[in-house]
Amino acid sequence: MPLLFACMVLAWCAGTSVRCQTQEIDVRQEDRLRWPGGVVHYSISGNFTLKQDEWIRGAMNMIEQQTCIIFEERPRTNDYQPPKTLYIMTGCGCTCKVGYHRYGSVLRLHQQCFKRIGHVVHELLHALGVRHEHQRFDRNYYIHINQTAIRTPYIRNFFRRRRRVSYVCNAGLPYDYGSIMHYPMIGFSKSRTQPIIFPIVPCARVGQRKRMSPSDVARVNRLYACSDRYLGDDIPGAVPYMEWQRHVQKLRRLETHSKCRPSSRLVPSLHHSTPQYS
Repeated sequence: MPLLFACMVLAWCAGTSVRCQTQEIDVRQEDRLRWPGGVVHYSISGNFTLKQDEWIRGAMNMIEQQTCIIFEERPRTNDYQPPKTLYIMTGCGCTCKVGYHRYGSVLRLHQQCFKRIGHVVHELLHALGVRHEHQRFDRNYYIHINQTAIRTPYIRNFFRRRRRVSYVCNAGLPYDYGSIMHYPMIGFSKSRTQPIIFPIVPCARVGQRKRMSPSDVARVNRLYACSDRYLGDDIPGAVPYMEWQRHVQKLRRLETHSKCRPSSRLVPSLHHSTPQYS
């Protein structure tokens, strides 16, 4: 009987791994995902149609108009591929590694990604280091996740982040059902009749891909210290920007101190998760 009970527990954890695991990423690793100076050097593949190319540039323009981010195009060459560049290419699905990477990043867009411009904006925000809204540490107060409905390859897209790192990458802003970074109810579901995400607030709608919400704009501006742009201090429940900055500095000091004292309870896990994809 004890052996049977143990097997049942292990099976439950395997089927509900979004409860059993959280992403182990430290605060300073999160800091390194920001593009230096807020300037993103990019190169667009020539395999896109003219209309798709316009959509990509339109999505970049939408971000530039509301934040201090600057997208600078690097010319395509066959002989040399410069590092520290965001390469936008055709591919399967809509995917992008989160944040800045020293040896460059690849953003892949399938033709299905061009149904709404918000899909392109979603991936560009990933490239800027913005993470999914439904993976926040506090998400259980706002949504319920039906773990059994998630397609196995995408379970990691529903892991919760740790409390401290979540506070940093959420920029002190409240949970936003209307975020462009929130998955829809049936995203990556085994069946279109079997939702994964159930909002706890009645009638709340999630997964819009029309525009950046005020919280999305404020999050980018806070993460990149765009102090002359909209910072979302007027959003109900938001931590004032300057106060959030002080909290983040304190978390960095605590993390540095904990790494110098291995016995401390504040020591973050040394086993980091693989890069998150959308």
